Amino acid sequence: MRNEKKKKKKKKKREKRCVKKRRRKRDEEEEEASLLLLQVQAPVSQSVQGERSKGSAQYRGS
Repeated sequence: MRNEKKKKKKKKKREKRCVKKRRRKRDEEEEEASLLLLQVQAPVSQSVQGERSKGSAQYRGS
């Protein structure tokens, strides 16, 4: 009886560990994908900000 409980507990722990590994792997992949997206988006946003600052300088002058 006691041995059965131990086996069940070990099995649950093993399953949990596998899930954690899978989750960690997926998180890393998502992080890489988001970083790539940020790298693609960054130059666009910088150029937009540059245009805005130029525009605001014109307003200050007038």
